[in-house]
Amino acid sequence: MKNIIFFNISFNIIYILLYNMNNYICNEKYYTTDKQEFEITDNINKIFVTNNIKLTKIIINNSKIRNIHIENCPNLIKIKCIYDNIHTMTITNCMKLNKLPKNITNIINLKIKYTNINTIPNNLNKIECLLLDNCPIKEIPKELTPLRELKINNCFITEIPNELINLINLYIYNCEHLNKLSNNLNIHQLILKNCNNVVKIPTYDNMNYLVLVNCRNIGIIPDYSKINDIYIKNCLKLRDIVKSYYYNENYYINFFGN
Repeated sequence: MKNIIFFNISFNIIYILLYNMNNYICNEKYYTTDKQEFEITDNINKIFVTNNIKLTKIIINNSKIRNIHIENCPNLIKIKCIYDNIHTMTITNCMKLNKLPKNITNIINLKIKYTNINTIPNNLNKIECLLLDNCPIKEIPKELTPLRELKINNCFITEIPNELINLINLYIYNCEHLNKLSNNLNIHQLILKNCNNVVKIPTYDNMNYLVLVNCRNIGIIPDYSKINDIYIKNCLKLRDIVKSYYYNENYYINFFGN
């Protein structure tokens, strides 16, 4: 049995949907609230909290909840997890929130978009996927060694730690502070867009997919003959390295962005 709970708190209305996947039964409940603090105790697996302008604190108080999605809560300043049982968490458009909850060491998938969170805990011992989008985060903790996929957009990250030895997919967009990629990673897929302080792409033995767009200072790249798929656009310093276009359906190289 899988249950989903959905809190749509627009206009101070909480909408709860309990869905039984085995028996195809939907139970709907409506609650009204003017509270700034809301505690979730329902015996469910997944929760959504959306569109609440009054909510300042959410308390997750049930050991069976695995998946949390919170979005469009502009005055939310705290999330508290009583149990360390969350596997997936998405937080979007909560600009007053500057800290993650403490009890999330078992999290596997974490997505943070448009918040004021500036630190990622270093004790996320099971994390595999991390997405950071428009957050004032400056550092990826080196302790996140289980991490396999990392996506970063418009953050203040300056480098990717050497210790992330299990990282295979790395996607970075609009990070002007990024200046270094580690040589010790096992990257399979790499995308860099609008990262103008990066000057070198290290050689990754298992890399099979490379995208570079609007990275004007990159002047060193790996032996591209060993990479299956390459897309390079508007990276002017690579003109002297790549002397000709490849007539190969898997390669696209355009230095001028036309």
